[in-house]
Amino acid sequence: MCPEASAVRPGVRLPKNVRPDEYYLTFTPNLKKFTFDGSELIEIEVLEETSEIVLHAVDLSIYNVKVIARDRFIPRLQGTEFNKEAETVTLKFDRVFQKGRYALTINFSGVLNDKMRGFYRSSYEVNGEKRWMACTQFEATDARRAFPCWDEPAIKATFRIAFIVPRHLQVLSNMPVQRCPDFWPFKVIQFEKTPPMSTYALAFAVGEFESIETRTKDLELEAESCEGECCGNGQKSKIVIPGKPIRVWTTPGKVEQGRFALDTCKKSIEFFEEYLGVPYPLPKLDLVAVPDFASGAMENWGLVTYRETTLLYDPENSAASAKQRVAEVVIHENTHMWFGDLVTMKWWNDLWLNEGFASFLEPKCTDYLFPEWDIQTQFVAGEYANALSKDGLKSTHPIEVEVNDPAEINEIFDAISYSKGACVIRMLVEYLGEEVFRKCLKAYLIRFAYKNASTDELYEVFEEVSGKSVKSFMDGWTKQAGYPSVSVRRIDGGFVSLGQERFLSSGETLDSEERGKRWTIPLGIELGGLGELRVTMPSSEADYQSLFSAGNTWLKINTGQMAFCRVHYEPEFLHKLRVPLSNGDLPPIDRFGVLSDLFYNARSGRVSAEELLSLLPYYRGERNYAVWQEILSILASLDNLLCSTDFSGGLVDFSRLLMKDISEHVGWKQKDNETHTDKLLRSRILRGFANLAKDPATVFEAYRQFKSGFISPDLKEAVYAIVADHGSDAEYHALLDLYRATGLSEEKTRILRALGKFRSQALIESVLEFMLSDEVRPQDVFFISGSVGANAYARDRAWEFLKNNFAELSRRYSDGGIFMFQSIIGGLINDFVSEGKAREIEEFFASHPVPSAKRTIEQSLEHIRMNARWLSRDAANIKKFFFGII
Repeated sequence: MCPEASAVRPGVRLPKNVRPDEYYLTFTPNLKKFTFDGSELIEIEVLEETSEIVLHAVDLSIYNVKVIARDRFIPRLQGTEFNKEAETVTLKFDRVFQKGRYALTINFSGVLNDKMRGFYRSSYEVNGEKRWMACTQFEATDARRAFPCWDEPAIKATFRIAFIVPRHLQVLSNMPVQRCPDFWPFKVIQFEKTPPMSTYALAFAVGEFESIETRTKDLELEAESCEGECCGNGQKSKIVIPGKPIRVWTTPGKVEQGRFALDTCKKSIEFFEEYLGVPYPLPKLDLVAVPDFASGAMENWGLVTYRETTLLYDPENSAASAKQRVAEVVIHENTHMWFGDLVTMKWWNDLWLNEGFASFLEPKCTDYLFPEWDIQTQFVAGEYANALSKDGLKSTHPIEVEVNDPAEINEIFDAISYSKGACVIRMLVEYLGEEVFRKCLKAYLIRFAYKNASTDELYEVFEEVSGKSVKSFMDGWTKQAGYPSVSVRRIDGGFVSLGQERFLSSGETLDSEERGKRWTIPLGIELGGLGELRVTMPSSEADYQSLFSAGNTWLKINTGQMAFCRVHYEPEFLHKLRVPLSNGDLPPIDRFGVLSDLFYNARSGRVSAEELLSLLPYYRGERNYAVWQEILSILASLDNLLCSTDFSGGLVDFSRLLMKDISEHVGWKQKDNETHTDKLLRSRILRGFANLAKDPATVFEAYRQFKSGFISPDLKEAVYAIVADHGSDAEYHALLDLYRATGLSEEKTRILRALGKFRSQALIESVLEFMLSDEVRPQDVFFISGSVGANAYARDRAWEFLKNNFAELSRRYSDGGIFMFQSIIGGLINDFVSEGKAREIEEFFASHPVPSAKRTIEQSLEHIRMNARWLSRDAANIKKFFFGII
C-alpha cells in the first residue's frame, strides 16, 4: 500500500527567510536553435538575516548574479550551488543580508525542450512546411525550468514580462500587451503587470497565430459597500463592470475551428460571474491551441493553453462527443480563473481546492448551457463512478494528502483530487442548500482574493456564513482514504437497518483501523414510489435503525447517488428493485446506481456474479446513454475476465440477447429530432454490439461504410474500432493511410485508439513500433498503449514490448509532461487477470523503479489481483449461469 504521507526531505521546500514581491522578466527565444536567453530583476524582501538566497532552478545556466539596494551595504556573490534532487540553486554571498528590501538580478539561459514541460517547443505544418512555436507548461513545478524563481504556490508575486522576438512572431502572455516598440528586425513586446499570482499559473506562447474574438457582456453588481442599504433613491447602489475581450488563438489555418470554444468560453465566464457574484479578475482571456500538449489543458491565468482536441471543433468533421469534450474542458478551465488563480491553495496537499471545485462547477455550468446533454446523469456515470472505482482500492489516498517532492505532487492529479473532490462538494451542497453554498463561495473568494487558502480556512468561511458545522461533516470525507459501504437489511418488526463500513473493491478483510472508519452519510431513500425519506447516518455509530417500516414495498437507497458510497442490499431488497428498474419507475441516475453498486459488490465477493448477471436482463429496455455506458463497461469487464476461459462464448451470447433491442432502436441512421445523447448512444451501442456480442450484421455494415469512405463523424470511432477488432493487414494499412492524410487532431486520435484493437500478433508488433515512430506525437502515445493494453489478444505482447524497450521509453517519457509515463505504463499493464502476471510486473518494477508512476503501478497491481481473485472465486458460477440460460 502506498503510504499516505511521507517525511519532508531537507531542501525540498524553500527557506522562508527571503520572499519575492515582483519579477521583471525578459526572454529572447530562438526557434531555430531551440534555446532561450533571459534576464530577471526580482524585488525581494529579506525577512531574516541570511548570507544565502535559495530559489528553484532546473536545467538553466545562471550568470551575472547581482544584488542592488539603496543606502545599504550590498553583499557580494561568492558562488552558486545547484541541488539537482531539490531542484534549487543556492546563491552564496560573502556577508549577511540585513532585513529589508533588495533587487536581485540574474541572467540565465536554457533549452526549448521537447518534453512538454517548462518552456518548450512544439511543431506544426503550414502547406507541408514544418514550423515551430514555443509555449509553457508550469504546473506543478516547472516554472523553475524557464527562469530562477520561488516556485511554490503560496509564494505569490507580481510579474512584468517582456519578449524580444523577430517581427513576424506573436507573443501571448497572462496580461494584455502594454508596449511593442520596433527594433528592426526584432520587436520588444512588453506586457502589463500581473496581479499577485503563483508561478505555476504564469504562461507565454511564441509563434505564428491566428485569432478570433468576442466580448463578455457588461456585468452589473450591487456595490459591496452598500451592505444592503439604499442610496437615497429607493434602490441599491450598482456597479457596472465592462465586458472583457476573449480570443481563441491557433496555428495558421485552424482558427475557424475555435468558434464553438469561443462562444462556450464567453457564456461560461458570464455564468460564473453571475453564479459566484465575483467578476472575472483579469482584463482579458486568451485560449490557445498547442499542437504538442501533455494534458488536456492548463488554466494559466488569462492565457489558457489547450491540446488541439480540447479546443478545436469542426462542425463538418467532428463528432458530438468531441463537441461535448471541448465544452467541458473550456468550462473546467474557466472555473480555475477563480478557483486556483484568484484564490490558490497554500500547498499541493490541498489541490482539491482547485480541481475538486472545478470538477464540481464544470457540469453545473455545462448543464446550464446545454440542458439537452443530460450532463448531471453523465457526471454520475463518469466522475462519480470513476472516483468510487479508484477510491475503493487500498492504494488510494485521502483528498488531503501530504506531498513534497515533484514526483509525489504529479501523482495526486488523479480521480481523488478531481472527481472525489467534486463528489464531496456535491454532498456539501445538499447539506447546506444551494443558495447558502453560493453565499459561502462568494465570501471565500472575496476573503482570499489574490491570496492562498487551506482546506481548514475554507471550512472556517463556510461555517461563518452558513452557521453549520462544515468541518465536522467534511473531515471524514477529505482526511480519510476510502468511503463507506451502506448495508441494507431487514430487522424485527419490518424495520430496516442501515450499517456502514469501509468498502474495499478487493473484498479483503478489514483490519481493526479500517473497521473503525466512519463517515457522516446523508442519504435519500425512495419508498416504492410513495415518496422520499431523508436520513443522515452519523459517523459515531456503525448501524442506524431508520424510523420507518418498509413493509413489502421496494427501496432505493441513496437517491440521485448524492452520497459518496456503495449500497449493499440483501437479496430480498435487490429482487424487489427489478420491476422499477425495468418499467422506468426509477430515474436514470438511480438505475445506474443500482447496477454499478451491484457490479462492484459482485467483484469484491459480497454477492455472487450470478446475482449481477440475473439483474442485467431487466435493463434490456434501457434507453439512457449514461446507464448504457455502465452496462457496456460491465460487459467489457466480464469479457476481459473471461477471455481465456472455455466458456467466454456464453458471454457473447448473453451480450447479444441483452443488446439486441437497443441495437435495433439506435440503428445506423440518424433520426429526425435526435438528441445529442442519442448520437453518443448510437456509437457506443454499435461498437459494443459488434465487439462484445460479435453481431455479424453490425460488423458487415461497419466494413461496408469503412470501404465506402462515407462515414458520419459520430460513427467513425465505432467503425474504426470494429474494423480493427475484426481486421487484418489491409485494414491496418488503410487506417494508417487515413492517419497520414488527415490534419484533424480528433481524427488522428480516433485512429490511434483503433490501432490497438487488432488481434494479429504481427500487426500488434507493427502498431507498437509505429507508436514510437516520429509519426506519433509524444502527447498521443498513451492512446495506443491504452488501447493495446485493453486488448486481450495483444497485452502479453505489449508487456514484453514494454520490458524490452523500457530504457528507451524511460528516456523519452520519464522526464516528460505530467501524466505521460504513468499513463503509458498504466494503460499497458492494468487489465491482466492472473496472480502470476502481477508478481512478474511487481518484480520488474522493483528493479526498474519509476517514481512518478509508483502509485499507478500499485493500483494496477491491485486491480490485476482483484480480477484474479474474482475469476477464481466465481468462474464456476458464471459458467453455470450461462449454460443455464443460453
